[in-house]
Amino acid sequence: LAGRPAGAWVAAPLAAALALGTHARNEVWRDPVRLYSDPAAAGPGRSRSLVNAGRELIRQGKLDDAERLLRRALALDPGEVLARAHLGRIAMDRGRPEEAVAWYRDAIAAGCDDPKVPFALGVALKRLGQLEEARRAYGYALAMDPGFTDARVHLALLADAGGDRAGALALLDRTLALDPR
Repeated sequence: LAGRPAGAWVAAPLAAALALGTHARNEVWRDPVRLYSDPAAAGPGRSRSLVNAGRELIRQGKLDDAERLLRRALALDPGEVLARAHLGRIAMDRGRPEEAVAWYRDAIAAGCDDPKVPFALGVALKRLGQLEEARRAYGYALAMDPGFTDARVHLALLADAGGDRAGALALLDRTLALDPR
């Protein structure tokens, strides 16, 4: 060590500190919730990071934590449509379809372009017994994505429940033609 340049004495601790910092940052990247809600991600797009963290928490079944992050995302960006949609999913998961309908409608009115949102609205409306509105919501999802097979299947189920067996079968035939799976 005596023959080493003085810079080596400075570089070794610096390299160790950088390695520890890299390890700590890697731990954040391992957990999607920690990554998306990481304060280091603050700044433009922060609301989207919170929405992504909220979505991951919903997937993990941590609805209270998800709701907290999603509401924070809305506070940061009142135009954040996916936060509204995910709050609708939380309401459905909690057995509150009326609240879910309000969130889904709000997301659609705010310009959400994800066909899964009007589809989810249709599911909530169907649970409430509002079948004609559910039919319109499924139809809107199909208008957004004509290949959305779940929406077509749910429309077929509504047609069948309403006594239109021929219409239901036609919808299912069209579904199978578009997606044989």
